[in-house]
Amino acid sequence: MKGILADFTNEDNIQLIGAHSDLLLRNLEDNTMVFQILNQKVKNVSTGYDDTKVPHFQKGIQYYKDNGYKVSIRNSGGRSVVNDPGVLNFSLMFKSTDSIEKVYLIFYRFIVDALKPLNLSIKFGEIKGAYCPGAFDISIDLQKVAGTAQRRVGNNTLVGCYLSVNGDQEARSTLVSNFYKITEGDIAVDPQKMTTLEDKVKRNVSIDEIKTLLINHFKTLVDTTESFDPTQFTEEMVDQAITRNKNQQTHFNL
Repeated sequence: MKGILADFTNEDNIQLIGAHSDLLLRNLEDNTMVFQILNQKVKNVSTGYDDTKVPHFQKGIQYYKDNGYKVSIRNSGGRSVVNDPGVLNFSLMFKSTDSIEKVYLIFYRFIVDALKPLNLSIKFGEIKGAYCPGAFDISIDLQKVAGTAQRRVGNNTLVGCYLSVNGDQEARSTLVSNFYKITEGDIAVDPQKMTTLEDKVKRNVSIDEIKTLLINHFKTLVDTTESFDPTQFTEEMVDQAITRNKNQQTHFNL
């Protein structure tokens, strides 16, 4: 199997990254797996479609903005996720006709195996009280450290997560908790239900350390690895992908 490494950790054009990610998924070749990774340097909150249904969504969006966060709506997952320099976003893309549950289990095993050197007991299952709750949360000691999401275009499958590596997770959680209070949303967030890898390992854990572990493990799953070449997509294709994403944001007045 051919492996493609799409390392966006040093990129800062979020629109372009989103376009390339969309095109990678839509144009995925047979017998190919893509690993993409992103570390956003600007504070932002990525909301989901379920968030848009809360009674006072626009008031909540303004609250995020007033606290210095940019806001976007992603095309996978349903609830607010905080991104900043201490958070890694990464995903696997591959062709699959497996069930949603089986694909999540594949991704869970990827994370467990990749992070094995940290000697942590990583579990799979919903952590009630965490933000962006879901049946496929990733946790340590009943505290959520990562939230997963899945997207499909035909059989082309993307499964990924945000992973809280370091930083002030209590502040992130409090931000999202207040959003649901302001919007009169249907979930409540308990900051004590969230954590970071650094808090659990009890030493400094850098983005680069975790990035290296993830990439090294990805390379064990494929026969060859090549870096993503953005020139494979024409300017017209990129513009169309950016427009698709922009239309989604404009619809919700972001």
